[in-house]
Amino acid sequence: MKKILIIGCGGIGGYVAREVNRLILNDQIDIDDVEFVVADNDIVELKNIKYQNFTKSDLFKNKAKVIGERYCFMDKTKRINSAEELNGFDLIVIAVDNSQTRKMVFDYCYNSNADFIDLRAEGRAFAFFTKGKGHAELLQTLGQTISDEGSSCQLQYELEAGIIQNGNVVVATIGSQLILNWLRGENNPIEMRMRL
Repeated sequence: MKKILIIGCGGIGGYVAREVNRLILNDQIDIDDVEFVVADNDIVELKNIKYQNFTKSDLFKNKAKVIGERYCFMDKTKRINSAEELNGFDLIVIAVDNSQTRKMVFDYCYNSNADFIDLRAEGRAFAFFTKGKGHAELLQTLGQTISDEGSSCQLQYELEAGIIQNGNVVVATIGSQLILNWLRGENNPIEMRMRL
């Protein structure tokens, strides 16, 4: 059985889980052959409902618990802080907005030969990277933003103006296809950066 960990259940990871669930329901992923685990220590806040895969009934609940229960995935209601917590996973999907976790996953995957998909979004800009990109090159992307305006899946000034962009949902959907490709043994592109 293959084990896939999705780190982060917010603006990107929650929608990756939704799309993966759709693929499972459409018999494109055999749940008997794959175990999905979602991890996040954050709690659903009112501001999250506008651009994350949550409703008002999810308020004040742990994000991983909500997503895990909704899509019948295993959940870890804590922040992944060490490489040891990554042991046993064949694919790690990075859907967080912090460089420390990204670097930990990059280092772990290159040292242990595990695979990863790194999904990023900032407003209408989005990007992904896979293990085919060199380790040193990936480390150089850690301090960079996609749009030169932020590091979250929504840009703060747009949120303050009441504007919600859909780049996070777009990259989550792309991420689900990359997971599907990986499960089918097909090669994934090394990277993509785009602003719509």
